[in-house]
Amino acid sequence: MNTLIIFFYILSLYNGVACVSDSCDLQKLVNIQKNIDYITKEEITDFLYSLDGRCSNNVEYSEVSNEVLYSLLCHKKAELVITVLAENEKLPLKNIREVIEDPINDQIDLGQAYKNVGKINTHKKVRNLILESIKIAMSKK
Repeated sequence: MNTLIIFFYILSLYNGVACVSDSCDLQKLVNIQKNIDYITKEEITDFLYSLDGRCSNNVEYSEVSNEVLYSLLCHKKAELVITVLAENEKLPLKNIREVIEDPINDQIDLGQAYKNVGKINTHKKVRNLILESIKIAMSKK
């Protein structure tokens, strides 16, 4: 029984590493932007995992991922983002908040993001953390 548990644990670690290996794929970001109306919970989860800091040396990926994150928050997908964050404690919430606090583009509608996230009535703890991060971003403008 213990051997089986260890096997599944190692397998889960391996799957996590495999997931990270393609985490800086710009094409995934382009696909999210193109298909934002149809994005799935799994795609949002994968995207949020990519914000763990491993792509921070990839300037282009960092810029585009910042824009994608704000696109999701300014779009009707804000609630899905909050739900994914609330349901998955392994997501890099601290890093995600740092991305939100430092918008890369002056054209990002921080007011719209704040409004969309503020309307969410579930997962209030995570929602409030994201609202706090958007406020910090707004104070930098």
